[in-house]
Amino acid sequence: MSGKSFSRSATREAAMCMLFAWSLGGQEEGALLEELEGKADFEAAARYVARIVEKLDDIDAAISRQAKGWRLGRLARVDLSVLRLAVYEMVYEDLPAAVAINEAVELAKRYGGDESPVFINGVLSAYNRAREAGEA
Repeated sequence: MSGKSFSRSATREAAMCMLFAWSLGGQEEGALLEELEGKADFEAAARYVARIVEKLDDIDAAISRQAKGWRLGRLARVDLSVLRLAVYEMVYEDLPAAVAINEAVELAKRYGGDESPVFINGVLSAYNRAREAGEA
């Protein structure tokens, strides 16, 4: 990376787009990332995605416990990608839950469906409560 400073939010957004493309077998990544060109650190985002994929079983189990009545395979891929990123950040990056949830809701507003922000907020808030209670 050159001396350029990149927005953490844009890099997080790039990671979510890469994670989404990965969940679809690598489709559409270029188009998704095009508008983030020059704003996001794509190398850092790719490293982030690699770490998420390494922990995917644990992350998905955590999401499954909180997404009551929803099988992961039934979730919209965007929503699942946003949830995976947020849970990873809360657990493995020690990002404060309020920040991770807020960033996730913003991504859901930008990329998800009409109900995505409420759904994402509900699942992540439930996960955070369970974590704080030592039940996650």
